[in-house]
Amino acid sequence: PIQKIQVVAPVVQVPEHEGSITQVDRKQYVVSLGHIERRKNLGVIVEASGDPSWPQAVELLIAGADQGLLEELATLNCSSHGKAVFLGPISEEEKWPLLGGALAVLLPSVIEGFGIVGAEAPTAGAPVLLARTSSLVELAAHPFASIDPDRPKEWAKAVSVLASPRLAILLSRIQRCTTSMFKLLALQNS
Repeated sequence: PIQKIQVVAPVVQVPEHEGSITQVDRKQYVVSLGHIERRKNLGVIVEASGDPSWPQAVELLIAGADQGLLEELATLNCSSHGKAVFLGPISEEEKWPLLGGALAVLLPSVIEGFGIVGAEAPTAGAPVLLARTSSLVELAAHPFASIDPDRPKEWAKAVSVLASPRLAILLSRIQRCTTSMFKLLALQNS
């Protein structure tokens, strides 16, 4: 219930150039941002990127500092014929164009306190696909965007559906409204 929601302002700090975020010059891609660690469940999306239903032209970009899992994910990427590209850590200035140009942001975490990227992505114009079991389910704003964290094929199919720009734009708009609602709640409570 809305009475139990407590939001601390500011929810998301959008750069001043919101609406004119320069997109990264790449072919189509989805992105996952955050530390490369086991609880982030990145293996499911790396494996998904090698599934036959994953769109051929869509890369999976994974950005973040390695916390001991990168070698395992790189091996999985090779063995599953995945399309993952590991970018390493990125700066705050690099983050916004990366989000703005993404077909979608993938958050497959099974344990997440609060994933700020899930709130930032819609403000940059990118829809978010997230694990059904995380604390971020409210940000999904639509059942389509909430995916079983253990099923690579479901992640691959969802990315395939979002390869249609119309659907990606629609989901992004719905999620942007949800993020705006959290911002309004924060302002009322501050």
